Amino acid sequence: MLGYVQSDTLEIWAAKLEKKFQQDRASLYVSRGHEWLPVKIISDLDHCYYSKHDRPTIGQPITLYHLLLNFC
Repeated sequence: MLGYVQSDTLEIWAAKLEKKFQQDRASLYVSRGHEWLPVKIISDLDHCYYSKHDRPTIGQPITLYHLLLNFC
């Protein structure tokens, strides 16, 4: 998932997204404890996160990686 940040800062948007993931855990099927966690995929890329989501219809979770890109 790519997030194109066009206002404010990457830190502000990361905090907003983290809060949203925690608030909407049930509707997003977020696995407990995996709401919005920083991850280092490539050393030059900051603001990478991952979240794990349950998929009740399939019975297997999915891990999504989120990258915020600065377009300010």
